[in-house]
Amino acid sequence: MSRSIVTAKRAILQQLSRQQLAALTEQLDLEVEDRRYRDSHVASIIGDKRIGLADMFACLTFTELKQLQLALDIEQGGRSKQQVVEVMLDALAPLAPKKKRAQRSKRSTAPASPKREEAPAPPPFARPSLAALSEETSRAMGKAVATVTAEAITPIVAPITQSARALTERMADQVDEILDASEALTREASTLRQGLAQILARVEQLAVDVEWLKAEVSRDRPESTSEPGGEQPAGTSSSPPRPT
Repeated sequence: MSRSIVTAKRAILQQLSRQQLAALTEQLDLEVEDRRYRDSHVASIIGDKRIGLADMFACLTFTELKQLQLALDIEQGGRSKQQVVEVMLDALAPLAPKKKRAQRSKRSTAPASPKREEAPAPPPFARPSLAALSEETSRAMGKAVATVTAEAITPIVAPITQSARALTERMADQVDEILDASEALTREASTLRQGLAQILARVEQLAVDVEWLKAEVSRDRPESTSEPGGEQPAGTSSSPPRPT
């Protein structure tokens, strides 16, 4: 590989991002030492002699080629991808070294050397998959958004969490106080019920005593059945015993 081709490839690759280089090496089916670093992708593409400028351009999109034209200060020509590729190849492709032709004498009878057959050019590679590029870009953006979101939310969520924890503890204390007060009220209510039961029992006893007194009074009013002389017979009682 001539030095001019290597220089042209390096100039092109340095204008591409790491994601674009990764897609390029993937489409070209190249082995990369460490896919995390752009230098590894550049070294893999430059080190493969089978890959020419046309193969690299075939893997890039029309927009990427127009951006390369602008970055490399190449004439902005071509309305289709094929036309843009031809313009860029004309501007970047190195001049092929001219072979000196040996002058042969017409009288020379030396046999002509057989013509060397040129190796077929490698087939152009397919353009990179837009779905693969979109998926990789989405993953990178998702990681960046998650990192930024976590860093932004943490200072806000921490005080809210502490306040919620303190409020929960206060509410638990208040519930315990309410439960203790409820138990005290239950005990007082039980004591009141017992007092009321005693009062009711005393009222019933008083009612019995009143009925007994009424009976005593009513016994004193009927006609006396005692013997002449006003004395009652011995062994008789004028009133029943008082209930207890």
